[in-house]
Amino acid sequence: MNRDIMGRKLCAGSAMTYAQGAQIQKKIDASAPNFINTNEGHVLSISDYEKMLYDYRLRDFPIMVNFNSVEAMGYPHNFNEQNKIPTNTVAMNPKYGNGNAGLPDFSKTATDTDYGRDNWKKVFVKLYGNSIQYDFFARKYEERYGSFEDLVVKDYNDMIVDFNRVTAEAFFNGTSTSVENDETVSLEYCGILKQITDITAITAGTNLFDAINTKFTQQMARLDYSAEPDVIVMHPSTYDILVKQERDRTINLNSITSEIVPGWKVPALNTYVKTFPIMLSKYVRPVADAVTPTKYTHKILMLNQSMIDRVWMFNDGPLFFTWADANEPNANTRLLTNKSMMSYENYVLRGPQTGAHLMFTYDVAVS
Repeated sequence: MNRDIMGRKLCAGSAMTYAQGAQIQKKIDASAPNFINTNEGHVLSISDYEKMLYDYRLRDFPIMVNFNSVEAMGYPHNFNEQNKIPTNTVAMNPKYGNGNAGLPDFSKTATDTDYGRDNWKKVFVKLYGNSIQYDFFARKYEERYGSFEDLVVKDYNDMIVDFNRVTAEAFFNGTSTSVENDETVSLEYCGILKQITDITAITAGTNLFDAINTKFTQQMARLDYSAEPDVIVMHPSTYDILVKQERDRTINLNSITSEIVPGWKVPALNTYVKTFPIMLSKYVRPVADAVTPTKYTHKILMLNQSMIDRVWMFNDGPLFFTWADANEPNANTRLLTNKSMMSYENYVLRGPQTGAHLMFTYDVAVS
């Protein structure tokens, strides 16, 4: 896990010598340390402090960079999917086809023209955004007298982190029931947990690897679609169950790694026919049963990243604005500084009926 430590450089001196005759008056929070720690006899010592503002907030939001970037063709964005291939192939007489010696005929007597191409779907992009605001005195005071480097920069970075965290949560667990819902129905994404339709319940006590391997093998045996997953996503606590189950079968899991994006190695599951990288996500969390609170349902996702579209409008990524600037106070009598970021986009699982995206559920009783 990456955890950024955001440091801030000292920009104004915080100590003045006794000879300068300065008096320092500060408003100190009750939780702040007592900087004067020695004042007795011939000793007056004012302790210094580390010039680093430590920040351990999580900043990892993976795999979204692997999805297709698709510019919306309008509001809504419309697309069509073919769900059938006509069957017109038959065995024929090599000399006469479907005819006879007197009248050879190599055409098929009955022709299937149904290609299943009238399957129009739509998706409405959603708007996620946030803002930060500073009044004139606070910003200027921080710039001139702040003990750390301009915190406005860190505030801006924190705004981006918060945006990524909220949209990552909505990517998996968004409350909208369909990507076709517009803003009058829901403002949120339709999370991919709601978009997956191929769901397998693993019986309690069943080995997770065996269930996953059996399902994937069945998927490969299908004759109607050739799509298949390429990554596994699960919660760390679900992965803990898998690891313990596979403790004695090291060929399936232990010491196997794979790259989920270039340079980023993750654990991998080695099925009989394919090795899957495993992305551990905090957002695919186990859910307590409403009737039996001690029972938790774990979810394991198998996704095809090339069949997930990020449909966007106006810009392939967040838009950033400064819509009030104290340095240019036109019609800004309060001298505020306001910064905003927003993104018009939505995520669509293509071909949920093809087996490209699978979900497994597994109930675990917690004592």
